[in-house]
Amino acid sequence: MRFIKTPINWVFSLIFPIALLLIFGFLLERESIEYGYMAIILIVSLTCTIMPISINLCSDKVEKRIKHYFIINKAMKKYISALYIVNLIIFELVSLIIFLLSFIFFKINVDYKVILMFLTFPLISYTFGFIIAIILGSIINSINGIIPLSMLVFWTIIFISGITLPLQIMWKHYYYLEVLTPFGSLFMLYNKVINSISLSSIQILFAIISLCFWIILSPICIFLALKSIKK
Repeated sequence: MRFIKTPINWVFSLIFPIALLLIFGFLLERESIEYGYMAIILIVSLTCTIMPISINLCSDKVEKRIKHYFIINKAMKKYISALYIVNLIIFELVSLIIFLLSFIFFKINVDYKVILMFLTFPLISYTFGFIIAIILGSIINSINGIIPLSMLVFWTIIFISGITLPLQIMWKHYYYLEVLTPFGSLFMLYNKVINSISLSSIQILFAIISLCFWIILSPICIFLALKSIKK
């Protein structure tokens, strides 16, 4: 509920993405809107996870509430689940609004590939953002420290992933930096599926390996992060 009560969250997760969509829609061609759709969804997913969740977790840790959750049976699991589900519901509602606006006003192509992207890309990107938020909230012990760090991570992902800024078009070797992030490798694979970009077999292989690496590493990082809170 703290997400809903914070005005800045609404600005970044609802007003800002819709404004970006309108800019894409009125200034760019339909193909660019389809390319930019995932960029907008990424911004929403990171806004609903990295900043609010990491800050809330750090705040609860500083105020000693987290230690009580570890004492009560299964309370910590319920706490983490509540953080995930409540923010996910808000995120999915905003994603649906953006998709409907794209379809109704800007006539984006909707086929089975686009539907698959809409059903899976937001959830996967949100989950990766949630994991990063839990890690950040676990390792930082002050509110003054978590706020600038979460914003730094937020904007770093926005730019390095290549989703919001198509830097791989301006510099072809940028792909090898972009694919190191879970969001960048995920973006590459989705764009290959919907035929928005051309990738070589080696590039596809790198993207798959990178994504698998992050999938395997994520639960390990979550376990270590929660263990560090308990100490």
